Amino acid sequence: MRLNFEHIILSQLHTVLLKCWFCIMITIIWSGQIFSQSEIDDLNLDARRFISVYEIRKFKKRVPIWEWSMESNSQTRKIVDKRSIIRIEFNKQELSQAVGFKGNIYVEAVLIGKDGSENKAEVLPYTKIGEERTIIGVPARPSREIAQIFVNLLKESHNFIKDYHQLRNYDERLAEHSGQQHLRTPSQEELNATATNLKLLLDYIKFFKESGEEAEDAFLSLISLDYIALDKLEENLSLILQEQQESLKAVNFNPQGLIHVATAFDESVRDLEKLAHIHGTITGDLIYEIIKSQEFLSFTFNKPIDKIEDDIVNGLLVVDKVGIEYQGTFFRNEEFIDQIKTTLIHEVAIRANQRIFQDLDYATIDLLKEGAKDEDILYINLILVDRERRSSTGDLSLREKVYPVGRFKLKTTGWDLQVTDSFALIDRMDQHLAPVQTLSPSHFKGAPGVTLMSTLLNTGNPRNFLLNFLEPSFGLNVSYVDFHTNKDIEISSGVVIGLFNNKIFGTLGVNLNSTAENEVAPFYYGIGFSFAKLGDGLF
Repeated sequence: MRLNFEHIILSQLHTVLLKCWFCIMITIIWSGQIFSQSEIDDLNLDARRFISVYEIRKFKKRVPIWEWSMESNSQTRKIVDKRSIIRIEFNKQELSQAVGFKGNIYVEAVLIGKDGSENKAEVLPYTKIGEERTIIGVPARPSREIAQIFVNLLKESHNFIKDYHQLRNYDERLAEHSGQQHLRTPSQEELNATATNLKLLLDYIKFFKESGEEAEDAFLSLISLDYIALDKLEENLSLILQEQQESLKAVNFNPQGLIHVATAFDESVRDLEKLAHIHGTITGDLIYEIIKSQEFLSFTFNKPIDKIEDDIVNGLLVVDKVGIEYQGTFFRNEEFIDQIKTTLIHEVAIRANQRIFQDLDYATIDLLKEGAKDEDILYINLILVDRERRSSTGDLSLREKVYPVGRFKLKTTGWDLQVTDSFALIDRMDQHLAPVQTLSPSHFKGAPGVTLMSTLLNTGNPRNFLLNFLEPSFGLNVSYVDFHTNKDIEISSGVVIGLFNNKIFGTLGVNLNSTAENEVAPFYYGIGFSFAKLGDGLF
């Protein structure tokens, strides 16, 4: 019996020493953060980097008009169609990666008329006229900071449970041989120390909940817990801590009286296991993905990667989603949190951000609905809101920072069908062939009329500089001409090619009243202009 008893003692001592060596090695090696991922430099992020702005034109054509750029002006077009829809899209992937970004964002737009009038435009679904604006959900503090609190909360919960089980059950195996009680009642000093740790946990929970409800919900989803369960857990632990502190004062060093306190601590451990249990959760999978890498195992066990591969093949090293078994000693994945904390915090923050931004919809401004007019100016601003921490009163103090996104001139753009006046100076072709007795000289004589034009208006695309400048047009013209002295009405029709939105044009046409068999020289050419178009340019 004594031999078996000593064998058990030596076996446990060997396991403890192996675990100590194991933890020291990974602490020393991992302190250099060889495996940590590079993080985005997001300490001073410009919130505009997370958006792109598009113009949705006729036939659903999607045209980029603003894209983030640090080297040059991000506005790729200065002119947009007054009949189009402006679409602001958020880069969810980059938002998720920006674990150091702090604040909330929303979009506002203003239409400025030629007369200086200012009208706010609806940016659906975030800004509606006459309604409170919607702030897009970003944590009240950087997700990296929240993730650090969250990971520490998990680590301390696991340590609390582990230490307390050792406190209560450290002699569990020896009890089978010595007949000792299975659960040992801790001393008052031990229970006082454990109560201090429990209070630390409650402080972590309180600090974590100050991050805001959206962040709280996103991070808790990584361990299959929700904020209601966390509130209940905090309430239960607070009650247990209060009861234990009162009981510890009353027992007055009576060991028998400590049994009730120890039972209360057992209840707190059962509650904490809901928080500390990460197997089968996203957080547990993240830890497993980090520690199963051959680089981690190679550094941890101080073996070349090929030797690690051999140990895995031979079954000497087993890694699964619960833990690592090495030389008959089992280490739970939770025991590695402290060694992989930097990497884990970064990955947890990214996963939480993905949850926060998964329902982030694009914003739209319907310019036609807003009654936009030619020459109106559309201003789009991105607003960064820095929200104070959640307070007991529920009041929030908001600080705003405005980022101008773009200033766009509104016009009718692209191909546009128009009817406009025209006044052409026409010259009759082959006029010398016409009968002298009925000739009405038409050497660049004025011919008023009307023109149906299809005009390629300024598209706003800077690459089409020449076309945007010329604004060519093509169409048909009907004018009143005077070729003959013996005809009261003479109507002509011709093709026209115009420039500058048909402000000036050239024409080639025919007198429709001079096309009989016995008539000659019905054709003419000329140049002209539009009074209405010239007036638009001058006034």
